[in-house]
Amino acid sequence: MSNPKYHRWHHSNNPGAIDKNFSAEFNFLDWIFGTAYYPKEEVPGNFGLAGYSNNIVVQHYQPFQDCYDIVKNDGWLALLRKPRKSSHNEMHDNSEDKLR
Repeated sequence: MSNPKYHRWHHSNNPGAIDKNFSAEFNFLDWIFGTAYYPKEEVPGNFGLAGYSNNIVVQHYQPFQDCYDIVKNDGWLALLRKPRKSSHNEMHDNSEDKLR
């Protein structure tokens, strides 16, 4: 089962933790699929994405806006392909620069 420290790593913007710890409750699935990130001697210090709203309504609306932007720029089939470079990754890149 998951624990609070493992969940913190899920929300961390530490470069090693990006796109890791997907499972909310059954973190053994992350270990099975190679997506677990849990440095035992560290605790994440920074969370979230630079420029991302703390407003809960915006957080629930944003994925729909992102999908709309993808369809507008690349067509609806782009939703079925692996992203080339998403705004999600760009925000991570920007947050890494701010940490330096």
